[in-house]
Amino acid sequence: MSTFSIEEVRKDIDGTNEEHRFSAWLTLYSASEPEAIAEVEEIITGNDPIKKILFSRFLGNIHEEKADYYLSLLLCDDNIDVFKEARKAFDKNPNPNKLDLLYPLIEHPKRHVQFFAIESLSTHHKYNILDRLIPLLREADDELKVVILRAFEKMPSPTVIQYTWRLLNSSNEEIRFRALLVFYALSEINALPTQKIFLDMLNDLSPRVRQTALWSIRNNPPKSYLKFIYDLLHKDSDPIIRKLCVRLLSHYKTVKTVDHLFKVAVNEKTIIVRLKAESTLSSMPYSLLRKSFSKYLNHKDEKIRHKAILLLAAQRKRDLEHFNYMLSNIPKNLDIKDSVIFIEALGIIGHINGIPILEKYLYDNSPLLSYTAATALTKIYDIDNVPNVINILKNDKINNQIKQAIFIFLKRKSNPDYYSEGLIATILPYLHHENQIIRYISAECFFNVSNEEIIPQLFKALIAENHHSNKEILEDVIISILRNHPGSYGQYFQDNTSNKESIHNLLYILKKDILDQESRSVELFQLLSQPNNLLETPYKENAVNLVFSLISKYRLTFSDLFQNISDQPSIESLIISLSEKLKQQPDTEIHFPIKTIEQWFESENKNFIESLIYMLSLSKQKEVVQLLSRKLCQLESHKTPIAKSLGAILGRTYD
Repeated sequence: MSTFSIEEVRKDIDGTNEEHRFSAWLTLYSASEPEAIAEVEEIITGNDPIKKILFSRFLGNIHEEKADYYLSLLLCDDNIDVFKEARKAFDKNPNPNKLDLLYPLIEHPKRHVQFFAIESLSTHHKYNILDRLIPLLREADDELKVVILRAFEKMPSPTVIQYTWRLLNSSNEEIRFRALLVFYALSEINALPTQKIFLDMLNDLSPRVRQTALWSIRNNPPKSYLKFIYDLLHKDSDPIIRKLCVRLLSHYKTVKTVDHLFKVAVNEKTIIVRLKAESTLSSMPYSLLRKSFSKYLNHKDEKIRHKAILLLAAQRKRDLEHFNYMLSNIPKNLDIKDSVIFIEALGIIGHINGIPILEKYLYDNSPLLSYTAATALTKIYDIDNVPNVINILKNDKINNQIKQAIFIFLKRKSNPDYYSEGLIATILPYLHHENQIIRYISAECFFNVSNEEIIPQLFKALIAENHHSNKEILEDVIISILRNHPGSYGQYFQDNTSNKESIHNLLYILKKDILDQESRSVELFQLLSQPNNLLETPYKENAVNLVFSLISKYRLTFSDLFQNISDQPSIESLIISLSEKLKQQPDTEIHFPIKTIEQWFESENKNFIESLIYMLSLSKQKEVVQLLSRKLCQLESHKTPIAKSLGAILGRTYD
């Protein structure tokens, strides 16, 4: 006996329970009863788009031929939203046989249905639809032609050639573009010789079509194209086409080609084309470049001469033969502009033999030549040339601009091994230089140094420095070195207890470091546990602020703190000062070590004990309540503050 109930199914489909709705759809889809079949037919052919969309979503999860059949019917619905949902569900189904349902839709009167069928079948390379698309193409409007040409592109076949050929002359740019892509696809499978087609299309009015024609021959351009490419390169208004022409010329390794590329490198206004020409020249054989460029190295036109020198200089780095060739071909009687280019060329070549020539220019009266020489030298210097750098920095006759160039070079040398003792000793005095920029960039060099022995000199420079940005960089340098040497904070403090300025700066740097790295709290403990009177100095506030930062930012427990500094003779001063800070932050919650607090209650310092009692009022520990209750009975002189502290704890705990 059948249990199918159409009323129940309808009720669940219209309900809000997703699980019941899916079960209802599944029941309706699976049922063979006449009323179920009629209900499905009514949904598909009816006027309720919501039910059609819901049914489509359900069918997308049912990977069966029956579901595909229903979806193919929903694809033809008048409502575009129903079509879109049915298309998603149809694409979701992995069944390959579903495509057979799309063949009847190739000539469907609804344009979006027809386009979907053609695109889906061509994407899956169903070549048997070509015989049906070709007749359609003859009578198609421009929109349908584009869709059919896209199908031809996905399924290149000689059978479409004669029908596509005539479309290359269409007045519609999109159609010409798509037709050309079809011929490109045909050329990829060697279906026919298409080179002449691409050459003809290089005359097209559309830049997009010309770009496609050039791109189609990018890997193997015929020799017959060379003249046409030359013309396009120098005349075409589209920069992408000119760039593609430059790329194509890399296949023609001749003197004439190099000449054309060089003209582009000199005269081209668009930077992407000019850079492409320069990189393409670099790919040419060195012997060919020398042969071609020899006539330009002494050219009367300054622009041509300078470009030739720089481009040829870059061809062989650190090559002695190339260095000697360039040296022998540089123009004689150089004026200042030629000298600048000559200096740049030596730096680009980068051969060590260029160092003595360039170093002579460091003493030139022209700031431009001397600075250019300095930057060129930094391109040649390496780890073997540290003495050269030292000599330049030690020479008082060399101006500040040159030394700035050297420091900029040095700060990029991140290998600590580069910084010998001699180089470090040479740089350190510049931290006190009269020029603020030199002080700054010389300090930056020490980010590459991990030698903690220079810390005292960095502190001296910090104390003497009056420029804000320079002080910042020195502080950061000191922190970077101290981080590599655990314990350095405490050791440096111990060595400088008599230097108030050093203590002040050290505490400030430590605070800056702590707020950046929680792990540096150990350095603070080392400082506070030194056998000195730090907490009685004018810098006590800094130390208290450091402790407070650790407590408030990192929730440092007092157990950790007291364990490290409990033997500090001036700990009472720290507690009193810290309690003043805590009064301003009533929400701060801290944890107290009971055993340590018990010992401290034995102190004879009344102020210290009362400050301790106040801090205990910030606790929520039961042990603290018990301890204070005992002390209330034991310490008659402290009854009032203890009672207040207990009241504060209990009031906060039981609110």
